[in-house]
Amino acid sequence: TPVYNSSDQIIFPLEYGANNVIGVCFWSNANNYFRSGYYWVVSVQEVSMPWAPGVPDNPIDVTDLYNFNDPATVILDFNGYENSKLIVNDVDHSSSLTISNCAAKYCLNYSQGGALVTWFLPAMGQLREMEKELFTLNSLMTKLGKTTLAGQYWSSDEIKWSNGAWTYSFPQSDKATGENKNKNLKVRPIAFV
Repeated sequence: TPVYNSSDQIIFPLEYGANNVIGVCFWSNANNYFRSGYYWVVSVQEVSMPWAPGVPDNPIDVTDLYNFNDPATVILDFNGYENSKLIVNDVDHSSSLTISNCAAKYCLNYSQGGALVTWFLPAMGQLREMEKELFTLNSLMTKLGKTTLAGQYWSSDEIKWSNGAWTYSFPQSDKATGENKNKNLKVRPIAFV
């Protein structure tokens, strides 16, 4: 929990500053929900990239990843870590995925915080939890001099059509859309700790 001075600036411990911050907590398991981790943290950095590389003759459809039909259902998925692992380990496509052409691979290889932090591409339900804390998150990002959450972000969820995946836009409030997987959209890793 940040501590502020009378000028509404964050007070950091000695020898620390905004450059030491790797993420901001947006959800805690205070109510003992049956979800991974005690806290979910969103990275202070983001990139723009495809969900998966463009392969028009053989669209990437991850074998064991559930294809959600509608926004009301996909928004209930909180399995970003498991989804990310399924995406990068898909036997039919894993050899063509890199950290620069696959959002899930980028997030799983994100190394801020070292081995104690497990980063992944968030599921739609996790993006919705971020939306609930958007004002606080963006206020902190601004005070830290980091990019705020705004615009369209990839989730780790696939849509019914084989070359599509679900996206979430901030601020949008519970709305989800599908996009072609080879489109460049924003990616922001999250972690559970």
